[in-house]
Amino acid sequence: MCLRRISIFLFLFLFWLAFGPFLKAQELIKEKKSPKISYKWYQGRALMKTGLILRGKFKYSQPEGEVPYFSFEDDEEIQGKKKIEVPLFKELMLSGSEYGVTAYQDSTKFEWLEGFDNLFRILRNGKIKLMDNSRIIAEKYDYLEDYRIVSTSDGKNAVQLKTVKDLEPLMKDRPYFMDAARATGKYNSRESRVFIYLTDLYNDPAPLKILQWKDLTITKINGEKMSGSGYIQPVDLRGEYGTDNKAYVHLHDGKDFHLYRDDEISRLVWNGNEMQKGYFGISDKNFFGIPWSYGGVNYILIKKIYNPNNFFYFHKLQDGEDMEVLKEISGTYIKPNNASLLKLNYIQENGAF
Repeated sequence: MCLRRISIFLFLFLFWLAFGPFLKAQELIKEKKSPKISYKWYQGRALMKTGLILRGKFKYSQPEGEVPYFSFEDDEEIQGKKKIEVPLFKELMLSGSEYGVTAYQDSTKFEWLEGFDNLFRILRNGKIKLMDNSRIIAEKYDYLEDYRIVSTSDGKNAVQLKTVKDLEPLMKDRPYFMDAARATGKYNSRESRVFIYLTDLYNDPAPLKILQWKDLTITKINGEKMSGSGYIQPVDLRGEYGTDNKAYVHLHDGKDFHLYRDDEISRLVWNGNEMQKGYFGISDKNFFGIPWSYGGVNYILIKKIYNPNNFFYFHKLQDGEDMEVLKEISGTYIKPNNASLLKLNYIQENGAF
C-alpha cells in the first residue's frame, strides 16, 4: 500500500514537472484581459473603397469575436447612426491626435494597407512612412494589445518593424543611419521611439534646425579634411548600453550625414576646442575630450552617457551632469577619487561644454 502511494506521488510530481509550466502559462493567458479603452466620437472625413466620401462623426468599436467597426453619424443627421466595418475604409481623417506620436498635430489619419489587410494610423510621413495598428486618437490607455508598426519607402516595400535593423532595406541609399544605429547600440532595439527618431532624421530636409550641432572639423588619417556641424558621441564608460569600444563622431556637411571612428581621425576641432584622443582601460573605451591641466596634473573632460532615453544620448541641459573628469596616468586614463570636485573647479574656470 505504501509502495502504491509512493508511485502515485512520483507520477503526479513528474506530471507537474512536465506540464506545470504549460498549465501555468495557460492560466496567465486566460487571466490576461484586453485593455479597456473608452473610444470617443470625432469629427472627420472618410474615403471608402467604393469611392464614396463620408463626412460626420466617427467612433471606433472592437467587439469580442466580431469585425471591428466605426459607428458613423453624418453631419446632417439625416440617416442616423450606421455601423461601418473597418475593411470598407480606404482613408479616414479624424480631428484630434496623440501628441508627439502621430504625424499631424491636430488630426489623425488612417490608411488601408494592402498586404497587411488593415487600417493603419499614420505616425510619420515622407519618403519613409511609419504606420501602426492603433486606433487611439486622444484616448487614455495603459497598453495596446498586439501592437505593430509597419513602414514603407515611397509607398513600396511595406515591412513590419520588430527591431531597428528592419529599417535597413528602406535606408540602404543612406548607410549612415544604420551605421549610427550600430554605433549607438540601437541596431537591435525594439523601442518605437527609436524607429520614429531615425525616420524623422532620415526624412527631414533640414535636420540641423532640430539637432543644433556645433561647428566641427575633422582631419582624417589620409589628410582629407571634412567640416560642418557635428556631435561627439558620449562615452559608454561602464559598457551598459551595447556600444563598442570606438569613439564616434557624427558630422553633417551641409548635404548629408557621415560617421567617423577615432581610428580614422588624426585631428578633431569641435566648437573651437582642440579635442584630444584618450583611452579608458578599465572598460576598454576610446574617447575624444578636452585636455585640462590643474595643479600640475593632466586631466581630460569628456561627455559620458547621462540620459540613455534618446537616440544620440544627448543631454539637453548644459549643467555639466553629462561631463566626466579623467586623470592621465602612463598613457591611459582613470577616474580620480576627487572627480566631482575637479569637475566643479573646471566648470567654474571654463563653464560646462
